[in-house]
Amino acid sequence: MNPKGTISNLTYHGGRPKGKKNKFTTLKESFLDSFKNIGGTEKLTEWARKPKNMRDFLTLIARMLPNKVEADVKIEPLIIIRSAQSEEVIPVPEKESKDEVKDTPAVSG
Repeated sequence: MNPKGTISNLTYHGGRPKGKKNKFTTLKESFLDSFKNIGGTEKLTEWARKPKNMRDFLTLIARMLPNKVEADVKIEPLIIIRSAQSEEVIPVPEKESKDEVKDTPAVSG
């Protein structure tokens, strides 16, 4: 006889039958059907444009956005000189790293 709490003592109850949708999927589909039935995107836009609803709408949008976004961004620094007649864009040269050897003549003294 196996002591209580061991894996061989547990009984498998089968879980959800194969092919049956889980409850969350069914609930999500119900909400999407209701959304379509009350006017869909057009009705949501009409609701969101009302000043009293704007805060709620933006809160919902913020919850749908990902919490973390990873991106590899390289920014090229520029100097922009504007006058009434023209605009000039000058790229800023990159600074030399400490590892690079400078081509400056040695000073003897």
